[in-house]
Amino acid sequence: MTIRRTVSTGVLVFPVILLILFAGCTGLVPTDGSGISEEEITVFSAASLTGAITDLSGLFEEKYPGTVVIHNFDNSNALRTQIEHGAKADIFISADMGQMTALLEKGCIDEQSVVIILENALAVIIPVENPASITEIRDLGYPGVRLVIGADGTPFGRYTREILEKYRDDPQYGSVFVDTIYSNIVSEEMSVGSVMPKIILGEADAAFLYKSDILKRYNDQVIRIEIPEAYNVVARYPAGILKESANKNLAEEYVNFLTGPEGGILLREYGFDPTHV
Repeated sequence: MTIRRTVSTGVLVFPVILLILFAGCTGLVPTDGSGISEEEITVFSAASLTGAITDLSGLFEEKYPGTVVIHNFDNSNALRTQIEHGAKADIFISADMGQMTALLEKGCIDEQSVVIILENALAVIIPVENPASITEIRDLGYPGVRLVIGADGTPFGRYTREILEKYRDDPQYGSVFVDTIYSNIVSEEMSVGSVMPKIILGEADAAFLYKSDILKRYNDQVIRIEIPEAYNVVARYPAGILKESANKNLAEEYVNFLTGPEGGILLREYGFDPTHV
């Protein structure tokens, strides 16, 4: 679990009484020089969004000086469990709808607040040296290939298994092909962040990973193999506000910012497909 805290450095310009009068129903004052707010929210977010959400929160704090965004990044299943056991959060962003649905059923999330913010998909990555001579998905079944996937309890692990089962249902590939791939799995990771290092350090020959995690800075270290659309899975990421949020107005403003034009531009830069812009 990674917890990050970012705090903007807005300057108090007006007396508190003016802030109360002009902040409006949200209690927020945009960065137009008119003042600041002093509010805080905690965002529990899927680890695959670490870079994007960290940057987006920075932009949000710039727009609303004085606001504080605290981050908790982990796999979606772990975050859901933490919330179920009483962890304090204002916003939950999951890498799949299953974890959000579980919290909705337990009455933890405000149903009216839930919105799909983006889509993602998977790809296969291999090291540039490519010691296993992999050029297509079929090659993952070669004897001796060391394959890394997500653990079954994680969204990207479940998506990987859904992809493989689509191959199983196709007579061109079938059960023998898929079972061989399963037999080549050497590691099942709980977080997307632990997958890329295994490829770069030569600890694995191939891995299933979100496209958004294959950033430009890895271009000289890994090769991406596309998964045909017929077999791939579209991952949809929902965001929702917790019923027990101590600052629902600020949480709503954050989600609106996330789904607005500025959020959409940033999400695209990270390889995601925003659903609202």
